[in-house]
Parts: sequence; structure tokens; C-alpha cells
Amino acid sequence: MTFVTITAMYHQHQDVIRENYITLAAHFTADQLYKAHRLQVNELLGVPVIQSIIDGLDFKRTILNSSLVRDITNRLDAQFAKYCNLLTETKKYISSSSQPDWITFRDYRSMMECARITPGYLSYEEQFGTRVNMTSGCLISTKQPSKFLYYAEMNLTSVLHTNALDSAIRWQYIIGISGPHIEYPAHAIPIHKRRHWGPFLSAALPQKRRVIILVDAGTLLTDMHLAKAKSVAKILLDGAVPGDRYMVIVSNGTHNTKACKNQNFLGVTSEQIAVMTAFIEAFERGNQKAYSHTNAIQMACRLFVEEEDDGNEFQHNILFYISRGVMSELGEAASVLNALAEIVLGANIRVKINTLALSDGDETPLFWSYEFLKSIAEMNFTKYQQSLGEKLKAALKKTIIPGKMISIGTNEHATLTLLQMFELLSTVNHKKLLTHLSNEELFWSYPYSEYQATLVSLSTSIQKDNKLEAVVGMDLNLDIIADVIKYNDLVVMAPAKTRLRIFLCDLQGRVIIASHMRKTSPWPLHIGTLETWSGKDFWLSDHFSMEEISEGSFEIVKEEMVEKVKLKYTWMRLKNAPYVVAMAIKVDEMEPKISMLLKNSKREYLLDNLVYHRLDIQRDSSLYYCSHFGYLSTMKLGGVYLSPSCFTVSSLQRPPSPQWIANYWVYLGDPFGLIRNTGIRLSVREHVGALSGIIPHWRDKTASDSHEFVLRRYIATSRGVMITYPATVIRDNYEPDLQLWYVRANEFPGRIVVTGPFLEDNVGQVVTISTAVFEGQAGSMHNSKDQVFAVVAMDVTVGFFSKLLRSAINVCRESRRCVLFDDLGNVISRGIETSVSSKKTRSYGRSVSWNAVERFHISYLEPQLATYLITKTKFVQKKQCMQWATRSIERFFRFNISYSDALTIPCDDISSLPGMKLGSIRAEVIPVPQTNLFLALINESCDPQHPIQAFCPCSVSDRRCLLCTRFDVAECECPCQCPLNCNTQCSLSSSNASLYPKTSFVPNVECSGLEECPVIATIIPFGARPLQKTVLSECINIKCENYKTVDDCLGVLGCQWCAFDSDGQTLLLNPSCVFADQCFGGTKGRRIRGFLESESQLAPQWSVSAPVGPVAAGIMSVFLIMVMAVYCYRSQVNRLVEANSLTDSYGAPLCGRNFEDDDFQLDHDISGSVKEKAVTLIQLTSFERMSNPLAAVRPQYRVSPRTESSDQGYSTMTDRMQGDESECATSNVNISRDTEKTILDTDGCSITVTTEADIHQVPRNLLISS
Repeated sequence: MTFVTITAMYHQHQDVIRENYITLAAHFTADQLYKAHRLQVNELLGVPVIQSIIDGLDFKRTILNSSLVRDITNRLDAQFAKYCNLLTETKKYISSSSQPDWITFRDYRSMMECARITPGYLSYEEQFGTRVNMTSGCLISTKQPSKFLYYAEMNLTSVLHTNALDSAIRWQYIIGISGPHIEYPAHAIPIHKRRHWGPFLSAALPQKRRVIILVDAGTLLTDMHLAKAKSVAKILLDGAVPGDRYMVIVSNGTHNTKACKNQNFLGVTSEQIAVMTAFIEAFERGNQKAYSHTNAIQMACRLFVEEEDDGNEFQHNILFYISRGVMSELGEAASVLNALAEIVLGANIRVKINTLALSDGDETPLFWSYEFLKSIAEMNFTKYQQSLGEKLKAALKKTIIPGKMISIGTNEHATLTLLQMFELLSTVNHKKLLTHLSNEELFWSYPYSEYQATLVSLSTSIQKDNKLEAVVGMDLNLDIIADVIKYNDLVVMAPAKTRLRIFLCDLQGRVIIASHMRKTSPWPLHIGTLETWSGKDFWLSDHFSMEEISEGSFEIVKEEMVEKVKLKYTWMRLKNAPYVVAMAIKVDEMEPKISMLLKNSKREYLLDNLVYHRLDIQRDSSLYYCSHFGYLSTMKLGGVYLSPSCFTVSSLQRPPSPQWIANYWVYLGDPFGLIRNTGIRLSVREHVGALSGIIPHWRDKTASDSHEFVLRRYIATSRGVMITYPATVIRDNYEPDLQLWYVRANEFPGRIVVTGPFLEDNVGQVVTISTAVFEGQAGSMHNSKDQVFAVVAMDVTVGFFSKLLRSAINVCRESRRCVLFDDLGNVISRGIETSVSSKKTRSYGRSVSWNAVERFHISYLEPQLATYLITKTKFVQKKQCMQWATRSIERFFRFNISYSDALTIPCDDISSLPGMKLGSIRAEVIPVPQTNLFLALINESCDPQHPIQAFCPCSVSDRRCLLCTRFDVAECECPCQCPLNCNTQCSLSSSNASLYPKTSFVPNVECSGLEECPVIATIIPFGARPLQKTVLSECINIKCENYKTVDDCLGVLGCQWCAFDSDGQTLLLNPSCVFADQCFGGTKGRRIRGFLESESQLAPQWSVSAPVGPVAAGIMSVFLIMVMAVYCYRSQVNRLVEANSLTDSYGAPLCGRNFEDDDFQLDHDISGSVKEKAVTLIQLTSFERMSNPLAAVRPQYRVSPRTESSDQGYSTMTDRMQGDESECATSNVNISRDTEKTILDTDGCSITVTTEADIHQVPRNLLISS
């Protein structure tokens, strides 16, 4: 297939302006590279072949309009109505079968306590995400004897079991006011876990409340008292339910501090609860001598008064006072009660005060303390009548709401129970129901995350004789119920240009599920925040909660980088649940249309060339199985992989088995649709049939010499269908449409897109070449505006591009070093395969993390080139965006692929372009047409007198940015992350900072003005776990020793041209082509995975620093004195410095420096011309970082799994850091690759902050196949 052929198939008009004739040769070079690259891609991938197959299929065009919202709303309403009816029926059964009979208590005695269940009693069930026993429930004991008001019959378990057959129902529970607490199915629940407190309190106490948790920190004597006070405060916080408003106040004797300084009360969403929880974790013991109970309680009561004065809706006021009750004088009790009475009566408010008395061990508090706290709780003024006026005495009788005092010991078992919480929060006689409380009313909890699922609890009360007796409820899996939002065919197949998004929001506008977010965030965000509305538009979501309207639409104009975009939002409220379905779509002159592949009943879906990818489960004796670079494969057939989006959520809960695979296969091959669907979504079968025709072409190419260069070929559609060759076992949770190779090819339709590099076992560095295939249009020419139907890709080694450069461009083999990088700055090839320029290029130090994306970035590998390019704003832009899935700010570079000319970099920094001679050019950089690649032609013969000073901070161990408190577009740095928090209303003021030496939850970056990151790449490698030991023969027999020259060896799978000795610097006398795992990176003896996994084993290989003697010790002393001058600035950046004996591409030494506790070392060994250039070049590259201790906000708010880790390191620092802003004055940010959490910590310079944001994923090119 020739270049002319593909030009006829795809055409895009592009005016190339070449005003500078000096760069004309560079343009010809780039065009020549593109033609060679396009020819290779067409030949190896068969792009014209697959496009002609798709063009022969039938498509229909569907208009996108508000009918999609109505359809989704109706389907969700039907689902929620089903579960509401199911809960009502369960409630009726329990009510009719309960008996006030002591005999039936034995039914519950037969249940095991949830905290005492043994592991052998349970088995794992996917529906529940943990180990359960479906044959029984379990009992949560209150540890207190109580009289049971009702009992259920023995077949209660069978009723609950029948309900649980619905895969969307996870937990069911029955909680009696004075009876048992039953959980179904039985599962292990730690004794300290407060299970379903919120749903119970919502249904049992439906009144709206304002609650203040006041902690007396001034009388706490020991750390035991402090720990117990924090524990009790967090338990009280767990009693918060939707509709409540809470505030935590700490009084330490001199100051009374709120968790949120700008608000009197906070809502009780998961994020606001986290703010208050972090505040509780942070406070310390105060000054006992200066403590005043009167001031503390007065301050708390004033908050109630202020809220009442604002005229808000009626809410019950409850104050929890956690204290030891120690008084400075015995008369303080009268003073407290008198002040309290005056506030309550003067403001005409009613407050219920509950006191929690902390005592030592199991002992009761001191008598005076006990009586004091009890009098406050019960509003008992009897003993202090003489201190009160007559008016107060008379008025108090009408306004008093007696509270309760509970004594809590400091031992680990002393805690509050659910029934105690019920009594503390109740403001009326709980045995008499409120008149407005309906027996049929259902209560919805806020969504929460558990075992990687988004759950919501639905509860209702059980009443008898107008008395509340119990609460029954169930937890629903919203990911299953709202499955139609994420995986609707129109949503999945919609082109990116339509900007189509579907949201499930609560009535306040908080997004629970979004179609573009596969994993739901545990911190629900407002739709305006997620969609980056301007502040003046947020009021539009208020329509969601208006009772008089149930549907509507509005338009919003957004200012984006390039243009103004008008989005139309259409919304509709559900009838059976407190949620709203909203759809966002771009407003265009013509109604957006989506092309959908037609179901053709006459077409036979031939699967003769395919096999289901799970070769490890289904063994076919007719197939020849082999090991394809460590993976179980077969070269005879292509593999069919169906991602999770191809299945209904309920069907995903079935483990794969030969029987189910056979069922799938029969269904996929059914041409008439007669076979019953087994859980596969509609249109999947058509997509499999459409893609299957490419396998014969790929198989023929593998039979030729091209099998030496292509690791694998694959094609995928947005429906989640993927065809691979050779057939290989793919990870079951791999989602191709979320991978960078797919997303970026979809972003640049018609272009050849390169992503990577990443590391592959037994192969080394691999890059992916991908390009889009368009919807079927028989007989017409495609262009970039057409809808993308699929993306076809192949994996090759980085040597493939080195070979391409050397064969297509003569200067890359002779006078220039050619660097190839993509539009994000990731270096694909550097031209260091020969011995000509190897000593002037940078290698990988032993402390570079194995999966660090930054080690492939141009800022790390070519810092001088990157420093120059960033000054050219038309050529490259530094950007940042919000990554909601990880709660982080992403910083990255985006090079302009539409740039029409070449950039010329002078050899000397003071040279000017006019009159420039060819010999004075250091480098030329130019985009490669119709790709996302850039070619840099570097002249290493130039010797600058005034060189470019390069300063590029690059983390090579974790993902954090050096300075998260500022963003400088002109500052060179590698891609990195900063934590994101949108709750900007609850930062601590500097005046209160001294009270909290520990960290506290403070926002790091405001959300306004930042766009959402367009690319979300998962961290799942392509293949399943490699074969450990196998007797299978290799699928491809490649003998590296047969390739005698570097040009023959480059690009061959599993082979590496070995040019350096084990020290990484000395050239071998007889370089040769060997297996990559014997000479990774061209260094003899270096293993692909081993050298970075074990630094200790490779220290002798890479330790090339000079011995440290007395002279070196003197040098270290001098530098340590200099370091102390900037210690405060550096104290916020914990980095372990390691120096590497390396030079960059221009011969500059890369010396490491340490700004902290470790000894300073000058490790580089300068020799030859390098020593002369070291005088003129100032380069600081490679300072490593020690791990910081983790500081958790709260365990239950961390719901994401951890992933594999690597070691720490940091390279290249800029002198711009020493400007007006200092990291010491703000916070230290650490986004750790070990735990993938964002941690803000401090070393004591200033007010400090602790937040956590789970980092669920990193870019695709961080991946290592495992």
C-alpha cells in the first residue's frame, strides 16, 4: 500500500507557510519522515483494509434531543419504584408477623453476632463486594439488656434472601427501638463500626436539627483524655443525617475555635463531614488554668441565636458538651447556668444540652463534676434558685428541654450505642410520633462509597399503636440502578464534539453519577463545579428542588481557551426518588446526530477467525498455544475481548467459566437473534462482527518479516469491543476506550498518534501507534469531522522509531542527533543508539522510579531544549486542568501540532537570527505532518559561549509538583500533580493556627477557572499476568545474534544493541545485538525489571562517584553552610539527594545537591571537553526525595484501592523557586506513587495542612505490565 493510496482515503486541507528558507530543509525532512511513517502504518496495521470493511456496513443516524433525558428518567423511575415497593412489602411482613412474646426470642438467639463471625462461615460474593453468608443474618449487640417490643418469625431470613436475589440490593437491616439490630446477609462487622446509624436516625427522628459538638480541651489532663474526647466527638458526628447542620467547636481555655471559621453550621455531606473530622483529629489539649465553661457554652449558644435571627426554617437545637466537668471554683456552676438562662430566654430559643462526662477508666467522675454536668444537661436550676431572678425562674419552666448526661470512661470499650444516640438526639417523647410523620414515608441517605460501589440507603419506620418500634431499610447499589446513564448506546457512541454528558444529581445539584466518570467520586461535586460554570450561573440548579416544576432546560455560555461554547442543559426530576437526571449537549446550528451501526438480521457473523480471549479457561485442542513474550497466546486466531462496558452490571458479578464463555460465543455468532442474551449489551454483537474481518490481513502480515517489529495489533470501538492479534489473555477490567492510545487517536482523527513509552516484560520500552477509523461512508472521502467508529493500534519497540529515523533521514545517521517526541513532551526516540554521542546524553539513574512518566519527558531528558521551547508560546503551552476522579490538579505541556514552521535554536544564546549561518544552529524543531510527533534535529558539534541555563524540576518517584501554590507558564517542569479541594469556605485563619500544631483540612487550589482534564487513563496493563513457568514454545522465534549491525538490530522485538559496559559509560569494544533482558537500555548486564527494583544489587554498577576523603569533606562543609541559609525554604520539600555521574545532551554535568539532612556530595567525574563546559553551564538536576509519613484524614473516607509502588526521587530544580513565594509559608504537597494519595504536610514552618485525595490512576505511559 502506497502513500498515495492513503491520501485518497483521507484528506485534510493544511496550508503550510514556510517563510524562513533556512528551515526549508527541516520541512523536507519532516515530510519525508511522515511519508515513511504513514507507509509503515498502512502496511503493518492495514488501515485502508479496515476502513473499507467499515465503509461496507450499514449505519443509521439518530438525532440527539431531550427525548434521551425522558427515556432515562422513566427507566430510573421504574427501577426506584420497584425497590420502594419491595421495602414497603418487607415492612408490612415484619409488622404483621411481629409478636410481643418472649418465646420467639430464641429465633434471634440462633443468629450469630456480627462481630464474632468466623471467616470459615463466610464466602465471597461479588454482589456484596465482601465475604458473606446468604443463609442467615447476624445480630449487632448493644451490650445492654433491653426489653424487646416485637419479634419476627423464623422465615424472616427467607424473605430477606428473596429480596437479595436482585443484584442491586446489597444490605438489608432491621433496627428495633428497644430490640435487636439485624443485618442481612451475615458478614463480619467490627464491634466499633457504627452500622446504619444514619438511616436509622433519619427514619426514627425525621426532624431537622442544628447540632453543635463542643469539646472542652482546657481540662484534659492526659493523652488518654484527649484520645477519648476525639473518639466521642467523631461518634457524635456519625449521627448526622441529611437535613441536619453541624458544627464542631473546640475550647482550650483561651480561644474558642470552629471547624469552619466562615460559617456557623455546615451541611453533612461526606466532604463537609471530612472537614469536621480533620478538625477533630487536629486539636490538642489546652490551658486548664484559664479555662472557662461559661465562655465556651455562651459562644456555642450564640451560634444558635444567630441562626434563629436569620429567619431560617425551624430546626431543633442540640448542644453536645464533651468535658471532664472540672471547675475552677465551686461557684462556677451557678455562673454557667445563669449565663445559659439569660441567653436562652433573651433570644427566645430552645436548646437541648447533652453532656458527656469523661472519667478515668470505668470510674464515675468526681462528685462535683458529675453534679455540675448533670445540672447543665437537665437544666436543673433547683440548687441555684437564689442566683436567678424571678422572671428567669418563671420563663425557664416553659422553655426547658431536659437533656441527658452520659458518663464515658477512658478505656477502649467505653463508647456510645445507637440507642443512646437516639435518646440524645430526640427532642420529643419518641414513643409518641409526630403528627406530620407518615407511616408510609421513605427516607434517603446521602450516597456513600463501599467496596468500590456507590450505595444509597432507603429506610422507613415501623409503627404500632402510633408508637415507633423499629426501622427497616435496604442499601441500593446506584452503579447498577443508574447503569443506563453510563452505558446507554447513544451516550457511549456520541462523538466528543457533541459534548454529550448525562448526570444523576440530588435536588441540591450535587452530581452522584456522571456518564463520563466510570468511577464515582466519594466526594459529590456540584454540577456547576464539575462543569466549570461561572459563579453567576450556579443559581440555575436551584430549579431542581422547586416543587412547582419537575422539568426544564437552560443554556450556559462557557469561556474556553479557544472559543466560547454554548451548552444546553435539559433536566427532569424523578417521581420515586429525590434525584434529577440532567443532560448537557453543545448547542450547534444543526441538531447533533450520532451514527449507529445497524443490526442486519441477514448478515452472518463469522467468528471463524476469532476466539474468546480467556485462553486460560477454555482449552481448545485444535488450537496451537504458545508463549508470546511471556503471555499465553495463539497465532492461529484473533482474540475477542469484551470490556466491562459490554456487559450489564449484574452479569459482571458472575465469575468467568467455560460454560458462560460458550454461552457468550453462541450469542455472538447468532445471525438471526434467536439465542437468548446472557448479559451482553445490545450492539456488541454487531461490533464484533464488524471488526472480525481484519484478522486475515494481520495474520498474513505476521507470516512476513514484519513479525519481527510488531508486538501486537488491536482494534477497539467505543462500545468496549476489542479484537487483538495474536489472541492473548487480557485483564478482565481493562477498558480500551479509556486508554491513552484510544483517547488521543479519538482526539486527533486522521492523524497517526503515538503514545508511550511504557515498559513491557521481556521486550523493554514499547510505544503504541494508533489511528482512527471512521464511520461507514461507501464511495465518499473521509475527513476529520466524520464520526470515529473505532481506533486501530499496534505496539512496537522504541527501536522501531530509531530504525525509521535512521532509514528515512540521512542526517540522523550522520551529522545530527534526532529526537522524536509527542505533543505532550514524551520522548519517543533520542538517537543515542550509536557510540557517536552517547557520552553527551542522559541515562537513567538508579533512583529513578521504574514507572515514572517523567523519566521519558523532554524536560527531564533534554532540559536545555525544553527550557528554550517553553519560551515560544505559539509552539508550546504549559497548562493545568482538574482531574476530578483523583481530586488533583494536573500540570502538563501541550505542543502545537498545527505549528506551520520550524523553530531554530541558535548555538549561542546571544546569537540573533538575521545573518545566522547554518553552522551556528544548535537545533531545529518541527512538527511531523499528520501526526502528533515533533522532530528535533540537534547539532552537537556547536560549542556555545553563552549557553542556555536549564532548570526543570522533574519528580522521578512521585507525581507531586515542587510548588503547588503558584503556576508559572514560563517555568520549565515535568508533568506533575497538586491536590484539589473545592471547599474554599473552611480554611483556618492564621490567628488560630497556633492552637493546632497538627495539620488541618485546608483547600489548596480554588476550582474556578480550570477546565476538566480531557484524558483519563486507567492504570490497568494490557495483558494479564505473564506466565511464570511454561513448557509452551515461543510464538515467534527470534534470534538476536543473527542481527550483526545496529540498523538490523533496531526495532526487533526482544533485542537490544548492547554498546555500553556495566558502568553505563564505557563503550564496549565489540558491541552486538543481544536479548533486551541482558542489556536493557544498551548497558551490559542490566535487566529490564531487576535493576530498578533492587538498587542495592546495582549500586556497584552505577556508583561512579569519586571517593570521599578529607578534601571532599571540606567541600561538603562549605556547601552545608550555604544550604543552612535557605533551610526554611527547603524544609518543606523532603528530598533525599543522590548525585549521578551523568551529562546532558550538550555535555553539561548533572550534579546532585542536597538541601536537607544528608551530607552534600559532589559526585560527578568531569573529564575532557565536558570539564570546560561545566564552568559555563549551571544545571541542577536530580535531587531525590524521602518518603513522607502518611497523615490520614479518616479511614472510612478512603475508598479507593492502593496500587503497586516504586521508590522515590526528584530531578532538576529551578532557581525560580527562590522568588517572593516560599513553600515554607504555605504547605508541602506530596502525591505519593507508593500509596497514590495526596498528602499535604509540614515541618513546622507555618500553618500546616493535611488532606488526602486518592490518586486512582496515572497516565498510560506509567504502566508496567505485571
